Amino acid sequence: MKRHVLLYGLIAGILIAALKWMEYRFLVIEHSIEIYGGLVAATFAALGIWLGLKLASKQERVVTKEVPVPTGEPFRPDKRKREALGITPVNWKYCNSSPKVLATGRSPKSSS
Repeated sequence: MKRHVLLYGLIAGILIAALKWMEYRFLVIEHSIEIYGGLVAATFAALGIWLGLKLASKQERVVTKEVPVPTGEPFRPDKRKREALGITPVNWKYCNSSPKVLATGRSPKSSS
């Protein structure tokens, strides 16, 4: 029984080797131009994608700039600038009211 299995395995191995050799011959030797053309095309496609990503990517730069703030003197609104912008005293009072008024748009006294 071992002899039959060994002989069957040997014949099957030879047949598989012959088929692989024929497949190699058919694919690689007969179609070598197509294979090389495909490899060159794949290489240039990969190079083009890489180069396109490198050239088209916008790199963001974060610039931190410190602005000196004058200290010591309190904030004083510029009345001439406010009048030039057309801000009335009523609007100025509304803008300087509490954060609750700014969030709701109503004064705390008129809340329902």
